[in-house]
Amino acid sequence: MDYQTFIQKIRELTAEALGSAYRVELSAVPKNNGVMMDAIMIFREEENIAPTIYLRPCYESYRQHQSVRDSVKEIVDRYFCSLPKSWTGFTEFTDPDRVRDRIVFRLINYEKNRELLAGVPHRRFLNLALVYCVQLESDQIGTASVLVKNALLENWDMDEQELASLAGKNTQRLLPYCFLPLSELMRRVGSDLSETSCEEEWPETDEGEMPVYALTNRSCSYGAYWITVPELMKKICSRLQDDVYILPSSVHECMIVPVQLHKDADELASMVRTINREGVDEQEILADCVYRCSRENGALEICA
Repeated sequence: MDYQTFIQKIRELTAEALGSAYRVELSAVPKNNGVMMDAIMIFREEENIAPTIYLRPCYESYRQHQSVRDSVKEIVDRYFCSLPKSWTGFTEFTDPDRVRDRIVFRLINYEKNRELLAGVPHRRFLNLALVYCVQLESDQIGTASVLVKNALLENWDMDEQELASLAGKNTQRLLPYCFLPLSELMRRVGSDLSETSCEEEWPETDEGEMPVYALTNRSCSYGAYWITVPELMKKICSRLQDDVYILPSSVHECMIVPVQLHKDADELASMVRTINREGVDEQEILADCVYRCSRENGALEICA
């Protein structure tokens, strides 16, 4: 069965399994950098919000001999445990008092997301853009997020300035930064960084090791946001006693290199572009350039 036939069959069988009290739709969901992903969305009666369950992984499981019926069962199970119990519908989600302590920042590429940015509140940052998400927590599936769009902001009767103030505080609380040697981050891929110190102890590289650091957050998800915070970047420069180059390795983390140890910014930019083409998923690319951060004030500029 080819992919398009598979997803249509999944929709039909899911609707059949759930009955007339539910509406089942296929949707092409726009993701970061213009990537589109097929998803199935299940709505209860009189609801306009639904979990997004992506179908490409289901198809890959089908190709590995999982039956279509088992795929449907998996989708239905995921649906029923997808939203936190305290969230019962669209009305509650659009209540600003329900979300104001869950709004956080994300940093994405500006040019690659022009179409998306036309419909969402955002702040320009060099060749990047800060957008806003509502972060949800569920014991069953962990963390999920919903992009804040203009219509939702209008429904909240909230302006962008208030949104930014909330996002700054919440990102600090929910997704604090993590700064450590790149080699240490690589050793800990997939592990919990929740106990990694942010303030008290600053990391050292191993003796003889090239001093390349990683800046992310404790969840290693959309941690590149922290390069936009001048106070933190100034602190990092002071710690390394130099201006620093920032290599945007993905939306999730950036590499930090002291300028005095690598004078050729063009060479670093070439390395970033190669990594983006060969080792980063399209929707996770942040930028193809290199930034330089001033030790004096923590401000960034594009240098290559």
